[in-house]
Amino acid sequence: MYKLATKLGAEKKFATIAAVIFMSSYWIQSWVTVESFMAWGTMLMPLEIMVGIDMIKFDPRKFSAVKLALVVALVIQVHVLSALFTVVAFLIFFVIGIVKTKERIKLFWKTVEAGILCLVLTFNVWGAMLEVFSTNNIVTPFPVANMSKETVNLSVGNTSIYELGLVVSIIYLVQIGYVLYKWKVVDCTNKVVTLIGGTFLLLASNVVPWKTIGTYFGKIESLLQFPYRFLTIASVLLIAGFAMSLSEMKHFSKSSFVPVELAAIIGAVFIAMGTFNGIQNAALVWYSNWPISTKTPIIKTKQFTAAEFRNEMKSADLKRGLKLVTKGYPDYLPTSSKNLFANNNPYGIYAEEIIFNQKGFHKSVKGNTLTVRWHNNKNAKKTMVPVTVYKNSQVSLNGTKLNNDAIKLTKIGTPVISSRKGKNELRLAYKSFLISKYSLWLVAVAWVLCIIFVLVI
Repeated sequence: MYKLATKLGAEKKFATIAAVIFMSSYWIQSWVTVESFMAWGTMLMPLEIMVGIDMIKFDPRKFSAVKLALVVALVIQVHVLSALFTVVAFLIFFVIGIVKTKERIKLFWKTVEAGILCLVLTFNVWGAMLEVFSTNNIVTPFPVANMSKETVNLSVGNTSIYELGLVVSIIYLVQIGYVLYKWKVVDCTNKVVTLIGGTFLLLASNVVPWKTIGTYFGKIESLLQFPYRFLTIASVLLIAGFAMSLSEMKHFSKSSFVPVELAAIIGAVFIAMGTFNGIQNAALVWYSNWPISTKTPIIKTKQFTAAEFRNEMKSADLKRGLKLVTKGYPDYLPTSSKNLFANNNPYGIYAEEIIFNQKGFHKSVKGNTLTVRWHNNKNAKKTMVPVTVYKNSQVSLNGTKLNNDAIKLTKIGTPVISSRKGKNELRLAYKSFLISKYSLWLVAVAWVLCIIFVLVI
């Protein structure tokens, strides 16, 4: 954030304030407090914006298609949804750049070059997704029935997943208000980042009728789920713009600007203190009667006390604690149902068929193959093996390769097979028709060459 703010023209002290605000924001610290992986994508967004913003003031001698491809590819490798948000901002940057520059053809082709190179650098991601999604009917993340409840709004209290908090609310309102009020004198880049950031902030709020939108466009309830996710890109843009505005206000100010600077510093300190308190409160959960802070579905594999759980998590054998609890997510499993959530509880099915169906099965992995062994006391017993079979999975039972189309699968792809009396062994592998070790080597080489190019050129 510091580098982004200075690149946009902010003074170093205001860039530092912006960096403190950003690093103390809920979406950065949420990885520590609630294990939100959006934090990883958000962390990289300023780096993306630093490169993408060059499209607005396009200079063919300075603009690097390789850099643009690298930063977008990096975020795609880390968190696809964060990358999608940033790409939307990039499209707006591109349109503005096309309108402003006289070198439209060069900007167009450099952007195309960056897009093609990005596809090469991320083939391991989109190639795998393309194959799995095109050959299987996939269980989507759970649909949120009322998306309007999953928004974030201005508030006067503390910062949380649903509230901006007093200081952050003031900062965003001041930034948007300043740009609109001083529209004629504000720098063009500041206008762009503020308007885009403000739009994303609006999308993250309940001002947008998300419940109605979800009613008419049902898939968005599973694809987006939580509109408050838009706050990530909004925060990056508005905080960077805030640093720019402070520098502009100081430049135009005819009186002492010290009170404003002190107010900004105090605001940043309050945000940092609030974040510290949030982390402290999350840490205190460890000493409670339920020492697990996450609010996502947690399944206990057996009964235990809080003290027993703490002892197991401190064990030198790291898997002991993880055997006590697990997350029961059926997301992205193959399914035979077109709408599994309509008449079923996929979480309950997953718990029954996978999590609580481990007794008597012994699993091991060698190379790319998962081996499951078990013992039957009866002849020709139907056995539900706690694994998942996709379209391109390769399955063999007791040395005999099975035809996937002939295997009976449950609603989440769990195989039900006829096993013999005595020892049984099932081997499961996945044969990709798109991803191979050669294509992965190509992606790796492309990354190395691009990094060398950026460092040397």
